[in-house]
Amino acid sequence: MRYLVLILLAWANMAGASSAPAYINTDIPQAAIVGTGSLRWFGLHIYEASLWAGSGHYAVNRPHALELVYSRDFSADTLADEGLKQMRKQGVDEARLVQWKPLMQSVLLDVKKGDTLTVVQREDASLGFFHNGRFINTIRDGDFNRHFLDIWLGEKTTVPALRRALIGRN
Repeated sequence: MRYLVLILLAWANMAGASSAPAYINTDIPQAAIVGTGSLRWFGLHIYEASLWAGSGHYAVNRPHALELVYSRDFSADTLADEGLKQMRKQGVDEARLVQWKPLMQSVLLDVKKGDTLTVVQREDASLGFFHNGRFINTIRDGDFNRHFLDIWLGEKTTVPALRRALIGRN
């Protein structure tokens, strides 16, 4: 009997650990992990990434959340510049990038080791941005939103192994 209680307690702890944060569940009922992965750059660990979706089933046009837990400190400017650089590598034209730079700067904050940045694609295709679970802003520009998430989830991503890990296609 003692072992059964221990097994049930361990199972309850594991189930709780895989539950989506409340701010994700607000927009994605029954959110569950689709996949996880790490980004490393020249051997340096940059962040852990998790993709959440309803019942753990990702579809590009359905609500989902991308959560990044940073392993290093970065300024908001560095994050925005890197995001724009990644969009440029995917073929977004310079005029669009200039137009989108203020949007990028409005949703990315300085991060410290252990901080979380999360972007939630909602049912209406808007993106909600969160820093350590605290709401930052919503963006309703469909083109920006698609290209922003494509940094990690698009077919032209510069990190295809991370994309495969996130969308569960490893």
